[in-house]
Amino acid sequence: MKLFIHIPKTAGTSLRKAVESKFKPSHILCDYGMDSAVTSQEIKEEIYSTKDHYRILSIGERSNAKLVTGHIPLTRYAGAIGLGNACTIVRNPVDQVISHYEHHVKHFNYGEDLITFAKQPGMINLQSKLLGGADPGLLGIIGLTERYRETLKILKHHWGWGLAHKRENIGRRFRFKGLNVPEEQLEEIEKLNMQDKQMYGRAKQVFTNSLAYIDKDTGSDIRGSITVANKGNGIRGWAFDMLSDNSAKIELLLNGDTVCRLNCCEFLFAIAGWQPPRKSFVGFSYAPRQLSEGDTIEIRDAEQGLTLDSREVV
Repeated sequence: MKLFIHIPKTAGTSLRKAVESKFKPSHILCDYGMDSAVTSQEIKEEIYSTKDHYRILSIGERSNAKLVTGHIPLTRYAGAIGLGNACTIVRNPVDQVISHYEHHVKHFNYGEDLITFAKQPGMINLQSKLLGGADPGLLGIIGLTERYRETLKILKHHWGWGLAHKRENIGRRFRFKGLNVPEEQLEEIEKLNMQDKQMYGRAKQVFTNSLAYIDKDTGSDIRGSITVANKGNGIRGWAFDMLSDNSAKIELLLNGDTVCRLNCCEFLFAIAGWQPPRKSFVGFSYAPRQLSEGDTIEIRDAEQGLTLDSREVV
């Protein structure tokens, strides 16, 4: 059973409809809230009545479910289903906010202006909030709204789901009721959503790498992250192959120069609850003799040379 976090206005409806067409609607468990007509009855009766999210596994087994989806936080079911079985589609945060605003005006008669809508606490950094702050590289599949066809390509390669390209609930970008957003408003929306901007940049890197591995026909999809890079604690992080239990081999670069090659096999308790590959034996650490503020750290897949992550020392 897979998990799809349906972030509003990111082409999630198109993906859900495509999955329903491939399988059966009865094989899709939906959770859009207790009061939603779309939410599956089993979830209303067993999840909302007991607050026991672990029950999603028994519900899924009884109904032979292929997918659980909804406007839900990743943390609700990912601990049971596993992040490697999770998927989401993310979007440039400015575009997502504007599209979400247009949707509320059109379907819910929202009467306030765009910036008032964007400043609502529930709308600020909505995408990263739904992902619970999780690194996009930990999810089995990360898709991008503006590259939806290629997202389906990754889904087919990783999960074997050949889905039809459906476009549901997609409006014309920035043009509902003649909407023309001034540049200063675009900048204000971007500042409000800096966490989403950072998450989106990271997601693009993971997405681009996934496609590169498919095009290279490597049979792998290496993910990696630098979680610590400072003078006191050295360099630490994780890397693994999303498609196998083979340990990832990385090159670590300091200010552009390769300083070592590491086998990522240390146990990481911090991400064990997300059920990463190799039961969380995916960590690495390195303590250089001297590390200065402003130094740049980069990790690459040692075999394919793809950059997995980079950051500056603080």
